[in-house]
Amino acid sequence: MRDEARKRPFTPRESAPQERRRITAFIAIAAGLNTERAAQDGRLNTTYKALLGKLQGEAKDDLVTAERAWLDFHNKSDSFESAIYGDGKVADLEVTQNEVFRLCERANTLERYLSVANDL
Repeated sequence: MRDEARKRPFTPRESAPQERRRITAFIAIAAGLNTERAAQDGRLNTTYKALLGKLQGEAKDDLVTAERAWLDFHNKSDSFESAIYGDGKVADLEVTQNEVFRLCERANTLERYLSVANDL
């Protein structure tokens, strides 16, 4: 009887609980990434505005130019990653995770600049 059960393919009824667990886990991961993306984007925007308020003249203009260039890089990276990873659910998670990492890295960089500007 055990050998017969091993050879028999799973029916939709037998695999439904496993599929529900996978879907639930995917939703939880996606929700966590979306929450983190919003947090990092907010941190980036807050830091950018604070830094912009500390700078004057050419330094301020250079920051605006640099941020526009970074936004262009960020958007093009998103487009490229979407193209290379494809349209699957796991691919979407990979693209979102990379976006979170880029936002975090940029926010960290601007925080370091703000620290220097605060010492001026």
